[in-house]
Amino acid sequence: MSALRIENAIEIEAPIAAVWSALTDVDAYPAWNPFVVRVDLPAGGGALRAGTPLGLDVRFPNGRRFRAVEVVEVASFDGERARWAYAYAGLVVRLGLYRSRREHTLERLGEARTRYRSLEDMDGPLFPILRPLIPIEGMRVGFDQQSRALKERCESAPSPAPASPRG
Repeated sequence: MSALRIENAIEIEAPIAAVWSALTDVDAYPAWNPFVVRVDLPAGGGALRAGTPLGLDVRFPNGRRFRAVEVVEVASFDGERARWAYAYAGLVVRLGLYRSRREHTLERLGEARTRYRSLEDMDGPLFPILRPLIPIEGMRVGFDQQSRALKERCESAPSPAPASPRG
């Protein structure tokens, strides 16, 4: 079974609480995020916690759009580190044929410095067949665009008070 990992990391000159707040404020994504341009939560809102379904609208650098249904696996913030992970929830996942999981991590490097890391793992028995259909280079570029946009947003905005992930 083949697997693929796409990774991206960037250092942000902002407190970890400010980066966590920007990263988990999914309602604001249309204003700044060039890759994940919209996140839909369950009707009536919802917290980013294990089990929360997400509808992600992704726009690849070539303009192609994709809608993914994901489920939050973890969302945690302790002031030093943060982690938000979600996994694709399509039929091929429920059948055990494919797995795709995205994880965002933050690490406090100093009072006003944070390392943001994003990775996506894809694998499963069906992955070798699906791989030619997945815009892998577009994902790499999109991750880079999102990381740079998050950096710009956090470095140009006043630092908000620490917040829990939406709820």
